[in-house]
Amino acid sequence: MDNQQLQKLTEKWSMESFHRPFEHQIFFNSRLRTTGGRYHLNDHHIDINPLMYTEFDLANLRRVVLHELCHYHLHLTSRDYRHQSADFRQLLAKVCGSRYAPATSKAKPDGVPTIIGTTSVLDVGLGLRVNDGLTLLVMSADGVVTILS
Repeated sequence: MDNQQLQKLTEKWSMESFHRPFEHQIFFNSRLRTTGGRYHLNDHHIDINPLMYTEFDLANLRRVVLHELCHYHLHLTSRDYRHQSADFRQLLAKVCGSRYAPATSKAKPDGVPTIIGTTSVLDVGLGLRVNDGLTLLVMSADGVVTILS
């Protein structure tokens, strides 16, 4: 499937599920790794992880696109488009969109630490401060935060 086919399917799914046209652009974006898609507030285009189709199927791709279309249509009608909002959750359920994208082969494997922040000044505890500009806060898969400097 290419971007042109994705565009046509999205326009069709938008009319079927929302009874509203999709009037912007949707593209496959191979840089996406841990997310199924992304709606851009500034210009209203949508990026989709191509693995949502190549590693799964058309039904999965549809659910992910519907998720992004919920953000799109809510935003363009001045309603709350955030994941935690009642508007978003109700619309997502109504159109049978995906709440979460499935993990792909490109997703970070379990057990690999995640960098959750950097700091140049950090209270480490007991009055100790780190001020080297290179300190990393890392969270492991089990939720333990480690300070690396």
